Parts: sequence; structure tokens; C-alpha cells
Amino acid sequence: AALLRRIRDGEDTARALTYWDEQLAHDAAPVVRTRAAFLAKLQPAVARHYAKLTADAGEGDEPLRLVYAPSYDGPIEGDDATVAAAFRERLDALRRRELAQGVNVLGPHRDDLAFFAGPLNLATYGSRGQQRTVALALKLGELEFIEGETHEQPVLLLDDVLSELDASRRQALLHAVAPLEQVLLTVADATSVPAEALAAAHVYTVRAATLEPQS
Repeated sequence: AALLRRIRDGEDTARALTYWDEQLAHDAAPVVRTRAAFLAKLQPAVARHYAKLTADAGEGDEPLRLVYAPSYDGPIEGDDATVAAAFRERLDALRRRELAQGVNVLGPHRDDLAFFAGPLNLATYGSRGQQRTVALALKLGELEFIEGETHEQPVLLLDDVLSELDASRRQALLHAVAPLEQVLLTVADATSVPAEALAAAHVYTVRAATLEPQS
């Protein structure tokens, strides 16, 4: 960005971008391809967890879709060299825009991830409960993926997630995490946790920065 601004202000020439464009394209190609491949692997687990968490929420049967939205709109099929070449072409096409704005508008740092239920973009139009449920489904899907890759189950950390869920989603989440080896769940109000879940858990209270077991 600093170089683009210097060129825009006449303090350097566009030739100075050649090296950096080559480096960006070379490094971006495997990142973009790996992200796309990872999301394709993650999609089934996340969609399955979302369906379970919303089964009793009365939201219809639209499956959750993870949509990778890279700033680069060229092909990602083929090897890294093919993608890098196409990436450089897009950089050239966007040169005037980048110089005018003084910022880099193309690259993995500009990529995004969208979540759709049917045609509905949940990040933009979903309710707070839906958005929270998407985040939980993504976390559960990631845990499942990591366990499959490492053959070790990570510790699941859930920080005050129940406060923004309705009763059906709370019950579904607690049911989903019950079989896991270790879950750390924090709540500001213990009454939000069903009695049967509390009975099966080790409960601690934090008072004055001190962790106290609850009998």
C-alpha cells in the first residue's frame, strides 16, 4: 500500500511493482487453492451440525452453504503456476484502480467467507440467533475436521454462547457437545443451563478472580 501511494503521488514508478506483483501472485495461488479445497472438505460437517442445531427452530429445511468469496475472481483449477499467471493478469487489469485508491484490492487478505441458507445470506440478513448458530456449526465442523486429521479431539471452548440462543438451540447444542471429551462452557447465568446438563458437568464459579468448585 505504501508503494502504491508513492507511485500515485509521483514519488516512484509503476516498474517498482513488478517484483511485488510476482511475489503476491506466487504466494497467493496456493493460499487461494488451499482455502477453496479446505472449505469443500469442511462443508458437509458444518451443514450437518447446522441442521441439527436448527432442527426444532422452525426455520425450514434449507441447508447451510459455505461460500468462499476470494477477491480474485479468476480460475482456481489447475496447478499453482496456472493460478499465479491468471492472478498476475488480474493485478495488471486492476492497476489503475489500485493506484487511484492507494491500496491493494486483490489478494488473500481481501478474501471473505459467506454463509447461505438457500438464497439468504445469513451474515447480512440472518437473525442474531442464526448467525450465532452458524458460528457454532462452523466451530463443531472444525473440531470434527481437526480430529479426523490428527486423531486427537481438541478441547472445545464455548464462551457465553447460550445467552443468544433460544431454548431449542440451547438444548440442541448441549446435546451435540455432550459426547465430546472436554468442553469448557462459560455462562453468566447458570439458570440458562438445563439441570440435567449441570448434573453431568463439573461446575465452577468465578468470584473475585478465584475459581471455586460448586458442590
